[in-house]
Amino acid sequence: MKTTLSFVHFCDHASMSTDGKLNLVGIFEGLFAQDMPTQHPQMFVLSRLNFPKGSHSITMTLMQQDKVIAKTTFDKEVTKATPQNLLWGIYSLNIESWDPIELKAYEDGTEIGGATLPIYRLPKPFKKPSK
Repeated sequence: MKTTLSFVHFCDHASMSTDGKLNLVGIFEGLFAQDMPTQHPQMFVLSRLNFPKGSHSITMTLMQQDKVIAKTTFDKEVTKATPQNLLWGIYSLNIESWDPIELKAYEDGTEIGGATLPIYRLPKPFKKPSK
């Protein structure tokens, strides 16, 4: 059995209570900007990984085109096969183009899943003509 990725959520804030409840605020499926480059101040990525028993080295990346714009790595020792949640806080994310952001999850260098976060262009605010 291998590690699998059940789901990914992007949100404004996420936490886990002491009794294991997930708390997500402001789940979103895309980012909005008026201009590029831009900076997204804060987001959390919540993922659920299904681990088999054993040692695991997991890397998650956010990529835009072929460039890594954020990355985290963690090691996990699992004594019993079980699903587990991973919360990843990302601050001051620099976004340089309108290309979608791709989340990719890897175990020991092998891709195990991912998600796409599109970026949408907001219209410029309308300015009332002066007389």
